[in-house]
Amino acid sequence: MSEQLKALGERIRETRKEKGLTQLELAEKVKISPTYMSEIELGKSNFGVETLIRISEELQVSTDWLIRAAVPEVNAIYQNEIHSIIKDCEPALIEYMLQMLQLMKKTSEQSGKEE
Repeated sequence: MSEQLKALGERIRETRKEKGLTQLELAEKVKISPTYMSEIELGKSNFGVETLIRISEELQVSTDWLIRAAVPEVNAIYQNEIHSIIKDCEPALIEYMLQMLQLMKKTSEQSGKEE
């Protein structure tokens, strides 16, 4: 099994869980079998671009992030997007957003430990 496919499958599974979807629900939305969805998440199946696009659309994440989450250029894009969101905000709103992000990160880390 390719390490890249395994990492891609893990990101799909983690994102699916964060969105509150079961494998069956995502498989139905993407129009593939639940068995195939399981194989994708386990990194056991090579799958096509059309399936990748449907998965990314249903999970509402970019294909870039699914494929290469740790690529510095992708992270830079996200950082730029965050900066563009907060650049015109009042300090109190920025503080509130920061607190929300910290809470989201903490919750995500805790749910990851429970799996």
